[in-house]
Amino acid sequence: MNSDNDIANALIRHLSVRGYFAKHRNVKEWPHSVICARSEPNGWDSCFSFWVTKPSQHWHLCCWSYRYWRVPQYSRIDEVCLNYLNYGDNIASPPDFLLTQFDLLEIDYDEFKSLRLDRRL
Repeated sequence: MNSDNDIANALIRHLSVRGYFAKHRNVKEWPHSVICARSEPNGWDSCFSFWVTKPSQHWHLCCWSYRYWRVPQYSRIDEVCLNYLNYGDNIASPPDFLLTQFDLLEIDYDEFKSLRLDRRL
C-alpha cells in the first residue's frame, strides 16, 4: 500500500506531466500537502490555485478563501485536482459538477482545523 507521501509525490508528477504546477506545501501542521496551480505562481494571488492535504484518513480540497471539502476515500485525489484545474473558474469554490461527481463534502473551518496533526497526537 502506498504511503500518503508517495501519493502526494505521485499527484505532483501526475499534474506536472499535464502542464500544471504542483509542489509540496511545507507546513508542519498539514503534512502531505500539495499546492496545485494552473501555472507557477509569481507571488501571492498571481494565478488560479488551491491546495490539498491529508491530515487524517481523508484527503481535503482547500481553497485560499478558507473553504474546505472532504474527499471520500473512493474518489481519486489526482482526478479531483485535475478536473478542478481543467474546469474550475472560481478560486473560492470548485464548480458544482465537481462537488457532485466526486461527492465532495464541505466542512467548516473549525472542523478542518481540528484535523491538524498536532491535535491528533
